[in-house]
Amino acid sequence: MENNKNIINGNCWVAYFDLLGFKKYVLDFDFLTHPHCYGVFVEELYNKILERFKKLDLRSRIFTTWFSDTFLAYTLDDSYESFISIAYGSLLTCAELVMKHHPVRGALGTGRLYAEQKKNIFVGSALIDAYEYGEKQNWIGFAVTPKAEEKFNDIAPEGKTPWTCCDYHEYDVPMKDENGKFYSEKLWAANIERLSEVRRIITEDANSQGLKDKHKIKYENTLKFLNSIQRKKT
Repeated sequence: MENNKNIINGNCWVAYFDLLGFKKYVLDFDFLTHPHCYGVFVEELYNKILERFKKLDLRSRIFTTWFSDTFLAYTLDDSYESFISIAYGSLLTCAELVMKHHPVRGALGTGRLYAEQKKNIFVGSALIDAYEYGEKQNWIGFAVTPKAEEKFNDIAPEGKTPWTCCDYHEYDVPMKDENGKFYSEKLWAANIERLSEVRRIITEDANSQGLKDKHKIKYENTLKFLNSIQRKKT
């Protein structure tokens, strides 16, 4: 495995985030007359969010990058410790984006990755795993792929689950295939309500004027998940 500050080449964890409604958000900035409006956009949306991983990542296990409507975070290796860092960081990142009214969906995958960030080169099965499951989800949320769950079970200490270490819950995550067919798949999903205002923001955004039904269902699916977690606690 070739791992240094410039190149990652080996097995690791990859978190993929897809910002929803990004096209409209960007085009709205085109109407601003301030010459530095896109600089503000980048600083507020990208740099501050990605900084979340750095604050949690005390052992420098996580690397981050972004392009357009996609965030990526990836680890130095596929160890249990790296899983905890990226899984918990992903949970809080997703929650913070929702708090800023930026709906997002994503997945934590695993496998091999070649990442040469200076040249913006990212390729590997880990990225494909995270991307495919991130794109299929029909809600606002974040989940662990089956392949990543299998890897976690192989390396986690006895009795540990994504719930006990990172506040992920087994749930029938709503999905939508490439033909538009709805279905669900049991995955470990992040409890994004770790930030207390998330439910209120999702409810408000779900009821906003002009929201299309195909987008509104994503909010409703997320609220069902949060309600299921709440029922477990009572």
